Amino acid sequence: MAGPGFTGWVAAAAALAMLVLAAPATAATAVWGWGSGESGVLGAAMGPEVCWGEFRCSTSPLEVPGLSSATSVAAGQEVNLALLEGGTVAAWGSNVSDQLGDRRSWREQAETAAPVKVSGLTGAVAVAAGDSSSMALLANGTVETWGENTEGQLGDGKTTPSVVPVIVKGVTHATAIAAGEGDSLALRSNGTVMAWGSNRLGQLGIGTRHSTRIPRQVKALTGVVAIAGGSEHNLALLANGTVKAWGSNEAGQLGVGRRTGPEPCQPTACAPTPVTVEGLSNVVAIAAGESHSLALLRNGTVMSWGQNDSGQLGDGSTEAAATPVQVEGVTAAVAIAAGSESSMALLEDGRVLTWGGNGEGELGDGAATGPERCEPPTREPCSRTPVEVTGMAGAVSQIAAGGLHDLALTVSSNGPLTKARRSR
Repeated sequence: MAGPGFTGWVAAAAALAMLVLAAPATAATAVWGWGSGESGVLGAAMGPEVCWGEFRCSTSPLEVPGLSSATSVAAGQEVNLALLEGGTVAAWGSNVSDQLGDRRSWREQAETAAPVKVSGLTGAVAVAAGDSSSMALLANGTVETWGENTEGQLGDGKTTPSVVPVIVKGVTHATAIAAGEGDSLALRSNGTVMAWGSNRLGQLGIGTRHSTRIPRQVKALTGVVAIAGGSEHNLALLANGTVKAWGSNEAGQLGVGRRTGPEPCQPTACAPTPVTVEGLSNVVAIAAGESHSLALLRNGTVMSWGQNDSGQLGDGSTEAAATPVQVEGVTAAVAIAAGSESSMALLEDGRVLTWGGNGEGELGDGAATGPERCEPPTREPCSRTPVEVTGMAGAVSQIAAGGLHDLALTVSSNGPLTKARRSR
């Protein structure tokens, strides 16, 4: 059940088309969380319910207090980030790897359910949360990171953790960021991608499987408009509407029609340089989960591929797919997100749909016992097709998927919201 910080959605905000809500000046925001309550990621001490396996959780959205000025959110494995008005960042959840960034080490503060301010960070315009590290993109095009660094995922040339943000070396003109299990990515304004950190399955895309503490350019990759970070695989959306993938291919998450290559890496197949996902065109956004991938098409439908034992592909089955299949019943999506074993879509009318694993209530439909039971031997609750998240107030403007929990940002105001529109 372990997974990365699945914040590919945050990076995918630079895609060709996305939801834009023009809120009036009197608008206020709220952040909602549901699923596993471990480490305070729901903004509550644990969670009001007991879910599958007797873990505390919430099967319906709970409002995280103190985030009325949030402008975007990112969900990691056990930590969340909120970008606030004015360019500061708040964090809450686990601090076992110093990923809260508030100067207190894990020995001083193991976790917090109340958002805390990331120390010394200003001018942020985007955030991303990984498995054990956190990232912020600054308005000047540089990137700062904090938290675990054993794989060099902070990009500061060291392997020691940091309780405060440090500058990533050599990354300038960045326009988007993404974080994986032990690696990090930055998209540059010239359409190239920089990567650093763990590389045992080629997830850096640099042509080798040697990890690096200093960012290096992903090989043979240009014209990129969005990036997404999974557990041990990554995605890039190109300006022509096609998708490239690299890293682990154990479950077919690279979308190349097989799970046996392109290279015989150890302990599984992988691609140390980007390959083209088969059969995709007119893609406007991407998301990468633990071992599955999503693509939003211009017509509002969603395609998925990779692992499917919990129904996370949403095609009505639990069979893995090495090439993209269509998610059932989704026709007007404007944003997507992928978690450990579940997936999300934000619709044009403001509703949120989820599908996949529901053992910790991560579907947000108010039930922890179904609606189905998926793959043996555990037969954990799941849904092989999309269900609707219920219980949020306000218009949803953004979604984010963590390991076993999800987030949504809603906007409310004294007046009506401007109609959602697609932007290029």
